[in-house]
Amino acid sequence: MTVTESSTKTSTRVPTNMHAAVVHEFGENLTIDEVPVPTPGPGQALVKLIRSGVCHTDLHAMEGDWPVKPSPPFIPGHEGVGEIVALGADADDLAIGDLVGNAWLWSTCGSCQYCRTGWETLCEAQQNGGYSVDGSFGQYMLVDSRFAVRIPYGADPIFDIVLKGLTIRGSIVGTRQDMEEALPFYARGQIHPTVSERRLDEVNEVLDEMKHGNIDGRVVIRY
Repeated sequence: MTVTESSTKTSTRVPTNMHAAVVHEFGENLTIDEVPVPTPGPGQALVKLIRSGVCHTDLHAMEGDWPVKPSPPFIPGHEGVGEIVALGADADDLAIGDLVGNAWLWSTCGSCQYCRTGWETLCEAQQNGGYSVDGSFGQYMLVDSRFAVRIPYGADPIFDIVLKGLTIRGSIVGTRQDMEEALPFYARGQIHPTVSERRLDEVNEVLDEMKHGNIDGRVVIRY
């Protein structure tokens, strides 16, 4: 599709469809489907993916291991890095061309007691990337402009961030401020893990290797 809404800013013609790895049934392999490219709503940005890390959380998501389960079909992935290609209304703190990542803590309500007192990771209305909101196992993804991880200027989004081991996500013990403070530490190159790159259509092999403990270091999906 061409993003034509008057409230949406876009840098280029955005395609109608994209390829993504989709969970249709818990415990089954992901399928590489052609799905619609999402349109950013208010306060959101559309990101064209460059790389995405693969995390054990993705494995738990596709297996339906946790009591509060995602709702298939959904696209896993919460360690993606890419370039903003379209902006929804009111996403004024981001710009076309910015490099950002998605986060496990995709959004919160911003107004409950937890959000107001610095415990936003406990927000009962939170949305989680690659879980309750489609994630980074596809060519494009949406991010909430309030929670998107900003990649520092001068940092290579592939080698300085993903491949040096940054887990681009929130967690039950990590807020947006924690991520903001941690990102430059990793970007300085103080961690040197073993890393391998794979294609999106190899994601099931990667997850199987992860399930059986056969991954040495980290794996990232390249787009």
